[in-house]
Amino acid sequence: MHAIVRATALLLALPFAPPLVAVGAAQGSPPARQESTNPACTLLTGEELSTAAGRHYDKGTPGDELGEGLGGGASCQWGGADFFPGEDPPMVSVVFIPAATGGSYTERQLGRKPIGKCTRETLRGIGELAFMEFCERDRGPAIYAKTGRNDILVQVDSEKDKPLGPARAAAIAIAKAVAPKARDR
Repeated sequence: MHAIVRATALLLALPFAPPLVAVGAAQGSPPARQESTNPACTLLTGEELSTAAGRHYDKGTPGDELGEGLGGGASCQWGGADFFPGEDPPMVSVVFIPAATGGSYTERQLGRKPIGKCTRETLRGIGELAFMEFCERDRGPAIYAKTGRNDILVQVDSEKDKPLGPARAAAIAIAKAVAPKARDR
């Protein structure tokens, strides 16, 4: 009789037990590495980014997951400062914003007045509608583009004590590489 009671108690307790992965992690074993399904990271390879930016970049690092980022999008970052010696390429951020019931994120941004000392420039050849915004105290140029039903935001950090021109040119080249892929999502 006691064996049946113990077995029943164990079966009733199992749904409330911590998952095995959490138990393993708590005991010091490393968690299993999962490939990111972040759509922003799939829009650009390190090689494509290196070609567009004229600097070497490795694989992107997922930021916000879909639904958590700007406009309900997902983000991915490449480059930026790290702890290893050598020259780090400027950080590049790509945000993929899927179609939403509220319309195009790019159109909504274009409809708002720029904040403070920000300037805007209309761009051609990047999706159906694109503009660049640069704010004096911001990280660097940001390109907003409507690509089919979806939108993208590409931002390239300006390098300290360097002219804006290289960051601007890199942002445009990167946005041109990302836009066709974002359109097809």
